[in-house]
Amino acid sequence: MGQGFDMRGSAGRRRRVPGLKPLPCAAIVLLGVAAAAAQAPALDDAEQPIHWRADHAEVDAAGRTILTGDVRMEQGTLRVEADRMVIEYDGDRVVHVAAEGDLARYRQRPWPDAAPVEADAERIVYHAAEERVELLGRAYLAQEPNEIRGEVIRYDVRKGRIDAAGDGDGRVEMIWQPDRNEGESR
Repeated sequence: MGQGFDMRGSAGRRRRVPGLKPLPCAAIVLLGVAAAAAQAPALDDAEQPIHWRADHAEVDAAGRTILTGDVRMEQGTLRVEADRMVIEYDGDRVVHVAAEGDLARYRQRPWPDAAPVEADAERIVYHAAEERVELLGRAYLAQEPNEIRGEVIRYDVRKGRIDAAGDGDGRVEMIWQPDRNEGESR
């Protein structure tokens, strides 16, 4: 990686930002996604009942539930779809969820007037205590019109931080649309 990161300014000209590398830029560009997900309706989602649906369910004595076949989870505005989902509990509290599939899918509306946050990956892992989501394998995270792709995306909800790593060539792809009202007088 170089010593800086090329960005396009509001006039469309390229400018070099010394010392800024693509990974931190990814966190900055999508900080709005992270901040959005920490807003009230998402918090209200945590207080809603969780609805699980699948073709098959298995519960073991270790406090794990394994759901397979067209798995769907809903909690308020939160939706997760996968081929297989493993839920780990501590008592009645969900502590860890792993969703897997050709592509597992996540969708949540962070607040009523916002575009939904959408993500997919081969494996989506949620660590409840840390409020952290990992997207592993062909990872994609977006809140229209902004998006990021990489092999791994880690999203820390508490800190509002997104870290992304590329595939074999180490590249992360981002698309960021500046505010369309930028530059207009108000």
